[in-house]
Amino acid sequence: APETASSTSGETVIPPVQPKPVNFNQKLRKLSNEQVAGAGTSDSKDGTTVRYIEKATGHIFEVELFSPKQNRISNTTIPSVYDAIWGNKNNSLIARYLKENDQTVDTYSLSLKATTTVASTSSPQVADTIFGTAFPTNISDVSVFGNSLFYLTQNADSSSGFISNFEGSKKKQIWSSPVKELLSQYVNLKTVALTTKPAQNIPGFLYLVDTSTGQVRKILGDISGLSTLTNSDATATLYLKEGSGADMFVFDQKSKTYTKTIPLTFPEKCLWSLKNKNIIYCAVPKQFLDGNSLA
Repeated sequence: APETASSTSGETVIPPVQPKPVNFNQKLRKLSNEQVAGAGTSDSKDGTTVRYIEKATGHIFEVELFSPKQNRISNTTIPSVYDAIWGNKNNSLIARYLKENDQTVDTYSLSLKATTTVASTSSPQVADTIFGTAFPTNISDVSVFGNSLFYLTQNADSSSGFISNFEGSKKKQIWSSPVKELLSQYVNLKTVALTTKPAQNIPGFLYLVDTSTGQVRKILGDISGLSTLTNSDATATLYLKEGSGADMFVFDQKSKTYTKTIPLTFPEKCLWSLKNKNIIYCAVPKQFLDGNSLA
């Protein structure tokens, strides 16, 4: 029960509840109380910093992982951002949101330029200015690697894929196909992976596209409910397939071998280790995955 104190008027006064101390070195702590559209991390000699954009307002915040420092670095309002992908050493992002008709998808590249230095956590101030570049409407998918991005556009009977920088310049088309429903992964500067969107009982395909020449290689095909994650040198792919049940494998391109992996999860919930090519980190659901999980 809370402690009480008596005032001179005889009334009982309840002291204010003191906030619980935050352990900034704990393995898991909450960084935002608001919904977030996307976050990115960057490492420096001072530690790891997270930047994120609020879904409702589009305001951008910066948090040091193991310190109490948390600042709002931009208060430019971009309402209803539903997706944000960070790149360019966490200084740029691709923000996507629905227009008022709830059908048109607008895509903007936002770059941050520092104007002041903020060290206070009690009264956050605006530290950065945002410079925005509009990209074509109704882009179906975007992925980022460093200061480069790949995006897909659709027309009535085909899809087209382009690479550019965050300013929208150095634009180059590297993909054109009748296949429209695709998800992209910008694997490295030389490679973009394109996977058909997974659907139950529908054969899926994985292609690797050379960003310099536009050459396309089919890596996997005719796999129901296919979803994938390719490693950083584009030599192996973790993938999930649907059959009588759901199974996950690693396909090695050089040896042409398939290695079954457990526990079962979604490749989108995994990350290839950058230090050890034989290690994959995954988030695993408590419930067992089956064919219905892929629908």
